[in-house]
Amino acid sequence: MTREQLLDYVAPCGLMCYTCPGFENSAIKHHSAALLRLREGYREFLDMHLPEEYRFVLDEHDKYMETLARDSAPTCVGCRKNCGDSSGCIKDCFIHTCVKTHDVDFCGECPEFPCARLRNSDVYEEEAKRGILNASSQIKEVGAEHFFEMKKDTSHYLEYLK
Repeated sequence: MTREQLLDYVAPCGLMCYTCPGFENSAIKHHSAALLRLREGYREFLDMHLPEEYRFVLDEHDKYMETLARDSAPTCVGCRKNCGDSSGCIKDCFIHTCVKTHDVDFCGECPEFPCARLRNSDVYEEEAKRGILNASSQIKEVGAEHFFEMKKDTSHYLEYLK
């Protein structure tokens, strides 16, 4: 993987764009598109072969296909390319400009991390802040490339699990 790809897949705060359903180049987009292709003709097959008492499955199938279609067409380009103008950006996020000011690609690469500005910020909900601090700490410890390899197959929303 190139550094450019890494910067595309991992936000400056360490959150994984790659695993976010809203990101235009996410794993979710690519897997959803593949599932759509692999399921072509399946509804017609079900329509021909399902007994009457199982016809409800067709509606479930259609809803699932709508979800896959939506997940295969996300539009967020990521904050490195379009912060503030993208639906995926956190309102009033300062990290994308802060890393530029400190001439680093990630918070975890900054010599001031973890800084008071981030720790004391009320811009991020607690789950997001916890995710940012955890991800940035891991990037600081193992490097961004290894961090990506560790997280590329992990849910984007684990901080929200209770």
